[in-house]
Amino acid sequence: MTGPLFATCDIAATGPTGGAGPTGPTGSAGPTGAAGSAGITAAAGPSGTAGSGQRGLLADIREAARAISPLWPLSTAVAVNPLWDLRDLSFESAVAEARALYGAAGRPGDALVHAAWAEGRISAADLDAALAAPGGTPPGVPRAAVAGARPTAAERHDLAHGTAVAAAVDSQVATWCAAYVGGAVVAPPGGGLYPAWRAAVADDPSARRIAGREGAARLTRFGDRPDDAVAVALDALGVPAERRVAELAGQLARLPGWAGHAKWRTQWAPAGHPGPALHLVDYVAVRLVYEAVFIACAARRATVGRRRAAPSAVPRRGLGAGPGARPGAGAVP
Repeated sequence: MTGPLFATCDIAATGPTGGAGPTGPTGSAGPTGAAGSAGITAAAGPSGTAGSGQRGLLADIREAARAISPLWPLSTAVAVNPLWDLRDLSFESAVAEARALYGAAGRPGDALVHAAWAEGRISAADLDAALAAPGGTPPGVPRAAVAGARPTAAERHDLAHGTAVAAAVDSQVATWCAAYVGGAVVAPPGGGLYPAWRAAVADDPSARRIAGREGAARLTRFGDRPDDAVAVALDALGVPAERRVAELAGQLARLPGWAGHAKWRTQWAPAGHPGPALHLVDYVAVRLVYEAVFIACAARRATVGRRRAAPSAVPRRGLGAGPGARPGAGAVP
């Protein structure tokens, strides 16, 4: 990976509608719990009993995951409506919701439409109606740049500063999810991805290459519980309460495959399903902590770079600044 972010950066320690739902594999009838206290408890995963603040946060995560399709393991894969949790909306509204998250048009591509026209499956009246409708996402436009999209904090930072924080976070999160689900990283008893990751990430060479030794260590300082880490990271990223669901939805949309598996394991998987349980709250916690630390790293590097580039008003003693000195000899690092 290349770009302004990927140099060592030590960080100070401060810090459509209706119908029956899909039936889950192995006899599971559908999502665990409803949109109430039972569903919120299920979303908590293995992290223990949550207080009222945590329940509100977990409810926000569940709401943010509505446009994410639950992804079954390959051994038990079933067909599923990817917008099932948006079934209370009209088709157009559900597609618009998904388009705002993924930057996808939600409509057939040009080649398919041209073939349908040539075969007579699309009429002139169909074309007139389509041209009168709002357009989709133009091809090649980044998701974060789409009007009405919900970019994450990292995407907003990348657009503003030309960094590559969002891609770095995706890479780190995907690697750790694969290691955890594959059994290479073991969680403590009763724990999930977040505590397993937190116990090992400070020594991860990849995190140190991106954020430096202190930055990698700071990844572990967002709390023992995943819900606490989510709350602390959202605060660090400056996300107000009224934007929390939108931010969480954007986070989940970055890697919909892993997020979809976490949603399945959290809301659909039968009790006692074998293998490490990847829960939504743990997944979101890891993502947000990475974003908070990596954005701080990128911002610090930019600040240091500006200081080094700016000439000092008073040359520092011992640098030999004066007549004949090279330009910038008195620059303050």
